Amino acid sequence: MPERSKRRWLSGVLIGSGLLIVGGYLLWGPIFLTFFYGGTRADWAFQEVQEEDVRLRRSHARQRLSSASDREAAKRRLAAWQEEASRRCLEIADQNPGTRAEVGCLLFVADRWPDSAEGRSARDRLLRLAPAADIGAWAQALGGIRASDADIGRWRPIIARLTGRVREQAGHPDAARLTCQAGNLVAPDEAAEAAPEEFVAVADLIRSHYAASPDIANFCEQVGGLPSARAPGWGRPFEPHLRAILAANRDRFVRCSASLALASVVRAGGVGRQPEARRLFEGFLAEFDGKAAYHASGIEQVYGDTARQILDTIRTHALGASAPEIAGVDLEGRPLSLSEYRGKVVLVTFWATWCFPCMKAIPHEKALLERFGPERFAIVGVNADEDPAIARDAVASLDVPWRSFRVKKPDGGSIADDWHVAGYPTLYLIDADGVILGTWLGMPAQSELAGMIENRIARPGEKRDPPAADEAAPRETATNGGSAAANVPVEVVADSPGATGFVAKVLRRTDGGESRYVVYIPGDYDAARPSPAILFLHGSGAIGTDGRGHIGALAKAIARWDGPFPFVTVFPQAPSGDWRPGSGHGDLAIAVLDDVLRQYSVDADRVALTGVSMGGEGTWALAAVYPERWSAIVPLCGGGDPKTVARFARVPCWSFQGADDRMIPPSLSREMVRALRQAGGRSIYTEFPGVGHNCWDRAYTRADLFEWLGQRRRGSR
Repeated sequence: MPERSKRRWLSGVLIGSGLLIVGGYLLWGPIFLTFFYGGTRADWAFQEVQEEDVRLRRSHARQRLSSASDREAAKRRLAAWQEEASRRCLEIADQNPGTRAEVGCLLFVADRWPDSAEGRSARDRLLRLAPAADIGAWAQALGGIRASDADIGRWRPIIARLTGRVREQAGHPDAARLTCQAGNLVAPDEAAEAAPEEFVAVADLIRSHYAASPDIANFCEQVGGLPSARAPGWGRPFEPHLRAILAANRDRFVRCSASLALASVVRAGGVGRQPEARRLFEGFLAEFDGKAAYHASGIEQVYGDTARQILDTIRTHALGASAPEIAGVDLEGRPLSLSEYRGKVVLVTFWATWCFPCMKAIPHEKALLERFGPERFAIVGVNADEDPAIARDAVASLDVPWRSFRVKKPDGGSIADDWHVAGYPTLYLIDADGVILGTWLGMPAQSELAGMIENRIARPGEKRDPPAADEAAPRETATNGGSAAANVPVEVVADSPGATGFVAKVLRRTDGGESRYVVYIPGDYDAARPSPAILFLHGSGAIGTDGRGHIGALAKAIARWDGPFPFVTVFPQAPSGDWRPGSGHGDLAIAVLDDVLRQYSVDADRVALTGVSMGGEGTWALAAVYPERWSAIVPLCGGGDPKTVARFARVPCWSFQGADDRMIPPSLSREMVRALRQAGGRSIYTEFPGVGHNCWDRAYTRADLFEWLGQRRRGSR
């Protein structure tokens, strides 16, 4: 190539490259926004504000553990950011009228800073825009807003106008999505008595226009109380809406949500609807097994777990169902059937002589029979003692006037299995027509039980006496003094010769490391008299290495005890993980216990094991690995492996659980207790109605629990 041509070619390349660079620079923004981002410059600017807001709030949250000056500086930065972000969002809204960015910025400011001048201004502008809203723009912008319960009143006027706009453009492709999103902002909390009229309007729109839409799963979740499937009281009027959705909708996730929501709403309808609720939950599990591969398969699996747990509760309590017939033999071997008592209100009590609360309840049950009379009220027992002679002796010594079935039927089956009994005691109250009115896993309050009986047998015009004084006190909450809610300080003292109370200790491990723990030594401790002991395993919230913050659940009950608590009590602390032996810190707990046994006079035949939550799981696990060590176990609100129960079936067990626990479902405790019973174990079980995860404040303040523990010895059932 000639030299001149070469120079021209190079010049052309350089000029072309320069033009390409300049053009790319000028066009990159539109190309990126159009083909990669999918939005406008205004959308991008708004997203940057949101991301910066998230970053600063996270930074502020981290500063809570810093010094006071650092926290104050972070607070000032956040306040300055509020002013800057509000200003930038309102500028974007002003510069981009009628766009998604305008609506998004106004919603963001109104939601994030509702009490500021900017927040109030943004709400006013949204109120003016809503009657002529661009359905698509609002549907895109509204998805990221989640109003708190306190904010519902602020959003109601906007949603009312927005709903009117949707009616005008009901055929818009985004109308169903926008309607459902609008419902999010006016859905009340679960404690509300009724939904606001704006939510009712949203629900009616969904029923009349969008029942077949794939965008309405969230509405089903709201009225059905998903994912926990605890339908709020205000959700019950929307049962027809859910049925309309199931009749019209073919989307799998919407049908999954609506089906579980309907079962939840029906279950909330009272005792009479429990059989229908059971059929609906069973139908849900048959249709949605969690095996279909689609975008919501993970959620479907979670819903399935929830449905199985609730179905276990329905089957266990059987409220509203006809009581199954019992045809067997009594303790004397004579034929006996439950139908013989038809026409009377009947209390069926599953009991055993080894069941401590069962035996404690007999005087109260005799008082009920005497009060209501045998003409209209009867008690029938189902006894679980392996040797009927033991039960007959107890009946004779306590002068029990009612008959009891043997739990094992003549055909080899079990009445307890037929009735889905988990542990003992379990009571069922049945009306004169054979319908189950109430079920208790553990002894109920006498006033509650007496009131239910009285309501069913009182004749018209008959005067009803108030509950007797001994019946008015709930047995499940009987304590050894003090209130379960009392905030009693627990002081941990330094280790020293003769120290009593909560004593700080250090275990020097074989690997050269150290582990801090606490041991409670009774004030009347006497080395000449070996003391019973308890090993306590804390929950996951107390994981650490400080050697102090893990003792609370049981230590509070000990601090409230009238007089010296009679057990040496050992409090190991897990630095991480869990209490499982081997993979967890179960071996550490055993090492700490052995350290205490070396230093103090403890009766090795009277060492009990207990724990809460993660510690409840650890109690089941350590019982399976070291069954020979324990005089008894007391797991609280923790599940385990049912396949292991045969290893510790001869260890006495009393398990506790809150019926409303959303962290550890009650079905997990019932599963363990039921498996233990079926393996021949002596499983006492108490489930507290209306109690959530913290059932330990109720359990550890029961004097009868520690009375029972004090009577247990290793190797003796």
